[in-house]
Amino acid sequence: MRINVPSAARLAAAGAIVATVGCAGPQGASGKHAPPDAIPPQVSIAGGDVTTGVALGHLRETHSVGGFRVARTPVTVAQYRRCVSDGACSPPSVSTGACAGAPRNYGASYTDDGTRDDVPVTCATPEQARAYCQWVGGDFPRIDQWLLAARGPKVAHFPWGDMPATCEQRQRINPFQADAEACCGVSCTDPRVLRVGAHPKGDSPLGVSDVLLVPEMVRGDARSPFAGCSDPGGVCTVSGLMPGAADYVTASGASKGQTSGAGAVGFRCAWPGGA
Repeated sequence: MRINVPSAARLAAAGAIVATVGCAGPQGASGKHAPPDAIPPQVSIAGGDVTTGVALGHLRETHSVGGFRVARTPVTVAQYRRCVSDGACSPPSVSTGACAGAPRNYGASYTDDGTRDDVPVTCATPEQARAYCQWVGGDFPRIDQWLLAARGPKVAHFPWGDMPATCEQRQRINPFQADAEACCGVSCTDPRVLRVGAHPKGDSPLGVSDVLLVPEMVRGDARSPFAGCSDPGGVCTVSGLMPGAADYVTASGASKGQTSGAGAVGFRCAWPGGA
């Protein structure tokens, strides 16, 4: 049965948005699967119509998406490290561009020392990131699923609408400055700038948190209007000019130890079934 999504308010009123912790599901390519307490917290998304496209572009297509579940936040360093400890994942291996050198903000984030446990893990290749999602019983969200979860059924510049971020919605609000004012009174080199779960007022209408805290990998879809994201077996990246903005959908350049862009990329997982 097809369920339309007329507005975020009606979705909420109907109780269609449910935070849940899923089950491990199918085991990953490693032959292992995560224990229940390692599954990331999820948001259940009701199926419905979603308009694909970005606010800076003119491509617009509307089609139906079935119900699914998506991780509330991007996968964190601590979550990913647990998969590494289990032997189902390998440490992020991209070592070029922004991913070269010691861990830092908007570059490589993976560490073993606990200093960045609650920031998104970055610089995993698509193969490494997918191994994590398979370990927890899921996969990358398709681009249309990601757009619905990240901003609702209609095109918007940010998860919260069309106005740039405030300090209640993001820790960093200006990517063109590197001072404390740009990062809401905290040094822009402080890992707290990228801490997940700290700004619930920046959530999407469907309850998804920390959208594009870093660029995110998604799965291609044959129905996608984006040329770089139309291969169903491929991986593409969503990124933006301003914090939280979904401005670009491009083919992923972070594969097999390479990265084509200046920014380091994170990801979140999705699972079948939803409200």
